[in-house]
Amino acid sequence: MAKLLASTAEIPAEIEKLINASQAEKLILITPYLRIARQFKSDIKDQDTFKTSISVIVRADESHDPADINFLQEMKGVKLYTHQNLHAKCYLNHKTAIITSMNLYEYSQLNNTELGIIVDQAEDRKLYDEINEAAKKIIRNSTEFGFEIKKVEKPRSDEKSLRKQWQKKR
Repeated sequence: MAKLLASTAEIPAEIEKLINASQAEKLILITPYLRIARQFKSDIKDQDTFKTSISVIVRADESHDPADINFLQEMKGVKLYTHQNLHAKCYLNHKTAIITSMNLYEYSQLNNTELGIIVDQAEDRKLYDEINEAAKKIIRNSTEFGFEIKKVEKPRSDEKSLRKQWQKKR
């Protein structure tokens, strides 16, 4: 049976449990806006260590946080997809699904009033399977994220050479 997540504080706690319980299985994160809260980043990184198959689906026409894109692309077990006009927020692993109004964005946790439902496969297999199939359909209708964002660092000039250049100009 589905359970209502009626307080904003409950939802990130349940999402965190869901991520951590994904060990060596699957994790699907459907969220239009890619701005991942710090607490979730650590948990997602752990799942990559456990060789969990991780699919992240985000909105195609959105400006996403480049640091979060890099974070996901650096992990071997993550497949990043974009979906046109995505507004759904659904998080699931091999035994639990959460459908909610909350994004993975920390701002949502701190400033918004959110609702959600959690479905345990052992308690409501039919509903869990329907959510799982809907998530798979979103993935099938998505496009693999086609480019990498890499941080480019400027070469550092040492202080002595800068002084020499400055002195020559005087």
